[in-house]
Amino acid sequence: MASPPTTHAQTTDWSKCALCQDDGGEKLTSPTAASYKSIAGNISQFSELNCMPVQLDISRLNNGNGIEATFQEQNVKWHKSCSLKFSSSKLDRVKNRKQKSVESDNRANTSKRIFTRSSAGEADTHMPVDSLHPACFFCSKPETKADKLHEVSTFQVDFRVRKCAQQLQDENLLAKLSAGPDLIALEAKYHAACLATLYNRAARIPQDPDTSSEQMCRGVALAELISYIEEKRQDEDVMVFKLADLTKLYSKRLEQLGVTVSSRVNSTHLKDRIVLHFPGMKAFREGRDVFMAYEDDIGAVLRQGYQTDRDEQSVMMSRIANMIRHDMFARNTTFSGSFDHASQVESVPQSLLSLASMLINGSNIEDQTSNRCLGQPVLTIAQLIMSNCIKRRRNKCAEEPRVYHSKDRETPLPVYLGLKAHGTDQGEEVGRQPLHSWFISLLRSYHGYNHIIG
Repeated sequence: MASPPTTHAQTTDWSKCALCQDDGGEKLTSPTAASYKSIAGNISQFSELNCMPVQLDISRLNNGNGIEATFQEQNVKWHKSCSLKFSSSKLDRVKNRKQKSVESDNRANTSKRIFTRSSAGEADTHMPVDSLHPACFFCSKPETKADKLHEVSTFQVDFRVRKCAQQLQDENLLAKLSAGPDLIALEAKYHAACLATLYNRAARIPQDPDTSSEQMCRGVALAELISYIEEKRQDEDVMVFKLADLTKLYSKRLEQLGVTVSSRVNSTHLKDRIVLHFPGMKAFREGRDVFMAYEDDIGAVLRQGYQTDRDEQSVMMSRIANMIRHDMFARNTTFSGSFDHASQVESVPQSLLSLASMLINGSNIEDQTSNRCLGQPVLTIAQLIMSNCIKRRRNKCAEEPRVYHSKDRETPLPVYLGLKAHGTDQGEEVGRQPLHSWFISLLRSYHGYNHIIG
């Protein structure tokens, strides 16, 4: 439903970036219809949450039919950096922070209740279960008067704790961290001294300058990979990513940055680092492959898999046929008076030979590279198709329209069989015998080769 017209003081110059209205040096991009829909919906949700990533008056983006319709009507453009500020991943993070803030406020209100003798028996039912016996996430000890417990409330703390756990290879801490997507979701609490001890232990691990430089390159490669995922999902509407493909891109980028990759990159560690930056993304295993997708996109992916793709396959077959026919009509082959060993191969285009070979021998690359892939059956079928192809059929009203063979496409096999039949002086009799239909078709074209004999 279109939103009501809005009146606003600001006007929008649609020749500039629709989001920042800045005509700086960054190049403007032309989004797709899917990007219009995604960004328009995210802008509305950011506004409802009162957490706009940049100062933006959304009323100037609405001409009365809604933000998405206005984008399409004005054919708006924007900077890629501006659109990434309204990406779905950043919206998910804002939602999670809002939800945690509300839950924290509820717990604070609950803890501030005044307990009286009459309400003492109700304490167990009103207090959250986790607040009955809170313990430190690191040392598992309860709160004391001297050492208060603090609750994790930022993703920076979660990221640094996970980084320290990987540096120390602390199996116990890594096991605890694997219980949830982040420390905020786990509602983890900690002693300030325990957190400082963890940071100090990780800082004492010696690191040479080469290792520090390598870690910086790995961080750069990861940041570029995260940007790639966001752009693919936003601009090209890609909803599923194969972890093996992401690992290859990451490894290739590391090599370009000068990092020596002595062994295969650990895809599991890479997956954990990607999920750390995309709270709404999950990993799904199918056999030996791992696919990554947003939870919000699972329904759309399942719907695509359920819908039949017969129409798409039919269109693809039609395009392949037109491509091969174009190559066939572009190839002129005439009988020069003799046959050599390469005449059969040179008389038909390579695209037709490849298709006939795949149909007869299979499309496996091992089968195609064998010496038997261009055997006589493949050459025979290809020459028959080449000899009988027509641009348009004559006598469309006839019950059995006759096939007219072009003199520009005289492949060796039909010519040889026509000459062979003529040489026996039994061409007409053989043509009336109940032979195979394809051989009869060849002999029917006997009169078409009289110009060669006479």
